[in-house]
Amino acid sequence: MGLIRNWKRMAKKRRRNSQLHKSAAVYLAKKLPPHLKVSNIECIVDHYTRKIWKADSTAGPICIKMYSGHQVEMARRQVDLHKYLDECGVNYAEVVHLDAPSGLHRTEWGSLIMKWLPGAKLDPKDHNQMTKAFHNLGKIHSVAPPKSLTPLAPGEKLTDMKWQLSRNLHQFRRAGIPGIEEVEEQYINQLTPFIESIHSDNPPVGLIHFDYSHDNLILGNDGELYAIDLDDLQPGVIVFDLAISLLHFFYGLRSEQLTETSIDGVIGDPRFDDAVNAWAEHVPPRALEVWNQHRDRLMLWAYIKAAGNLATRTRDNVRFTSEQRVELRKRADLRLAELKRFLNAHGGKLTM
Repeated sequence: MGLIRNWKRMAKKRRRNSQLHKSAAVYLAKKLPPHLKVSNIECIVDHYTRKIWKADSTAGPICIKMYSGHQVEMARRQVDLHKYLDECGVNYAEVVHLDAPSGLHRTEWGSLIMKWLPGAKLDPKDHNQMTKAFHNLGKIHSVAPPKSLTPLAPGEKLTDMKWQLSRNLHQFRRAGIPGIEEVEEQYINQLTPFIESIHSDNPPVGLIHFDYSHDNLILGNDGELYAIDLDDLQPGVIVFDLAISLLHFFYGLRSEQLTETSIDGVIGDPRFDDAVNAWAEHVPPRALEVWNQHRDRLMLWAYIKAAGNLATRTRDNVRFTSEQRVELRKRADLRLAELKRFLNAHGGKLTM
């Protein structure tokens, strides 16, 4: 019965994705603003709920970022927050057109059209570029969240963080990767009080990016650094966002290689402190105090979050081919082995 339910669920998902692809083609053909006179459209990201196209237009080269259903609200929020990024000196792509109608059905689309940014992705191995990136992250975190985006009450945020920790570890079970049960309870029991202590300690709050990596930074031909993929900009505890960003840069979350470094090795990277110091130049002194006090466990929390996301991808047969999922599985196995090794190396206590 379970196999039949799974088969029906996947068949339903494929039908929905087919509808999304067809409706996206209709949107491109009929709903783009006529005054732009778009031509030479090329798809560069083909996700079933988000698509990104590069095209020529009368306004010059443009990027068309399409959102389906409720995700259109992400486009509207980006535009609303741009003025706050202007105030702190963060560069981003100029918006040419916003089509974000309310009440969209999940198979309907809206779009955010921006000027194309000529340049190259950031090289995380370049020390100067990396330092510049964390200066930029500090500027984003320094923005006082607008009242229209008031953060959730601390208790709700605390509940969400605890749930995320448990969920990310549980992804290994759902993916059928054996062995997580050996360490899952220890990580949950020891990291939950840590999450509680941060939230009870009046942590600094600012705008957080949620996916600040070298893949989402463009070094423009003008020498300026531009942040992209601002879909998830929202208020949050900035030290958690810093931890995830450091992991993106120093652990190679997006690397196609299977070579993995240890959790301890990330913090031991000689450039690690330089990145934190660059970030600290733009945030309140209290933020650096909280970071220094909780650094090791913040990085461990970030590692578990990333490892859980990787385990999730091993089950995604819509976005990834069977060969890609095999490679993802190998990487997930390595992440789980590292979680076990780390716990054993520290005598079952999450301290470094």
